[in-house]
Amino acid sequence: MWGADACVSLGLAAIRTSKIRLGTMLTPPSRRRPWELASQVATVDRVSTGRVTLSVGLGATNSGFETFGEECDRKVRSELMDECLDIMCGLWAGQPFGYSGTHYTVQSTEFPTLGNTVQQPRVPIWCVGALGRDKSMRRALRWDGIIPQVMDPDAEGGVRQPHLDEVAALRAEIAAHPDTSDSFDVVVEGQWTDHSPSAYRDAGATWWIESMWSAMSEHSPVAAAYDRLMQGPPS
Repeated sequence: MWGADACVSLGLAAIRTSKIRLGTMLTPPSRRRPWELASQVATVDRVSTGRVTLSVGLGATNSGFETFGEECDRKVRSELMDECLDIMCGLWAGQPFGYSGTHYTVQSTEFPTLGNTVQQPRVPIWCVGALGRDKSMRRALRWDGIIPQVMDPDAEGGVRQPHLDEVAALRAEIAAHPDTSDSFDVVVEGQWTDHSPSAYRDAGATWWIESMWSAMSEHSPVAAAYDRLMQGPPS
């Protein structure tokens, strides 16, 4: 959705902090030009001395993007995301880089760029994965972490967060996957007043994202987020 730019905001946060991880929740690459997103994320990585994580997914179709003529077909957005991530990683590795895909073509060039990212071999990428959906899971397991979601027609919007037993089963699946490392992240979001972050940790989650979507409708969502930050982590 158009509005406050995420990477500009993260860049400002980077120069005011020294320890916290920075990232989006989340970025839909199908809405972005790969070379521009690669440059923006690499800039935040440089400014933060290697503290940024890029979270990606298809993005909600009901976010108003149709109004701007953006692609809303799920299959096409999946293709655009895959190609965007491939191009970004190629550009982060340095020039010359060329690419030929269904939607994007990049001619090999010696054009000067930012060069390598601070984090090597690249910025960590977390990807949304729909549990039980083979294509979605294969995509997510290519990267450094998964934001698991469950397609559920009875849930609001048809999607819900995984239950504890589903996270435990996912962790077992990750352990059995030949291409994932021990440091592969499982990222769960929610509100600590409704769920137990420690229970999700015990089930195999490595990150808890305190979700405050309801604050977007408040008079000052930034103030609401600051108030929550001042409460500290759940006991």
